Amino acid sequence: MTMPPSRTLNGVACLALLCLAGCGMGSKPGEVRQTFLLQVSTPAQTGAPLPGVLLVGGMDVSEAFAGKQMVYRFEEHRYQSDYYNEFLVAPRDMLGQRVLEWLQRARLYETVAPLAGTRLPEALVLRGLVNEMYADARDPARPAAVLSLQVYITSEQAEGKPMRFAQQFRNVAPMTDASAQAYADALSRALEAVLTEAEKQIRAAASNGEG
Repeated sequence: MTMPPSRTLNGVACLALLCLAGCGMGSKPGEVRQTFLLQVSTPAQTGAPLPGVLLVGGMDVSEAFAGKQMVYRFEEHRYQSDYYNEFLVAPRDMLGQRVLEWLQRARLYETVAPLAGTRLPEALVLRGLVNEMYADARDPARPAAVLSLQVYITSEQAEGKPMRFAQQFRNVAPMTDASAQAYADALSRALEAVLTEAEKQIRAAASNGEG
């Protein structure tokens, strides 16, 4: 995956992006880079907190999407990084912080805290793996943010660290246009949708004696 200037985009993709308002991929040489952060709203309280302690660990990110620069997908196997538009911090750290904050506000467990620096033998640990995180521009008329996140919970102190929950969540959120701001906004909505569904499934697993 490379980071060529906008003139290297093929004619079809370039024309489509220029027709969409505010497209960051069409930035002019020398233009200052823009930075973005994902924002998630306060989740609705969907039930009483589950008993116990949940520690939130890191959110690993597939290497293709681990860099700060935003990634656009133009064809089935062609992705490009946007040199002029990037996230303020690496996706791993940004997503990890947003997931922690969201779960704390949702009160998924009686106690939700960061894994780093915490040692509680009875605690469960939640981690994640991001497999997809990009702006899908294959259809110029319908750009969308794509986020795929695998969530898993383990009992760290139990023998063999048994898996208590594991599920893949994917959301495709429509973008108003192909701009970097529209991508950041849509990706924020996709993350909210993924976390809302993850909370629902974790609660269901716990009620069935699986969590």
